[in-house]
Amino acid sequence: MVYGMTDDEIVEYIENLADQINDLEAKLEKAIRFQIAEDVFVEKRGEYSWCVSVLGTVLDRDLNRHYEPMPSNRSQEFISATRFYFDEAFELAKRYTEL
Repeated sequence: MVYGMTDDEIVEYIENLADQINDLEAKLEKAIRFQIAEDVFVEKRGEYSWCVSVLGTVLDRDLNRHYEPMPSNRSQEFISATRFYFDEAFELAKRYTEL
């Protein structure tokens, strides 16, 4: 027994936690926008592409803000500078909020 639970109760508890984690992962896969701070968001821009948006602008890797042109006016250079994998976008957003 651990903390007054039988082995069967512990197994059931762990299985329940695993189901909750799977449900949460399924919901997160559908998310397209995460609010990091009042005006800072990580937003999905493609299948594997994310940006950090701040008050109508997007950040580059050096945390400089850029106004985002209409999709038809975005150069490849702009996209490369302001699009990131998920983990990198979150890290940049965190760094920006710590300024």
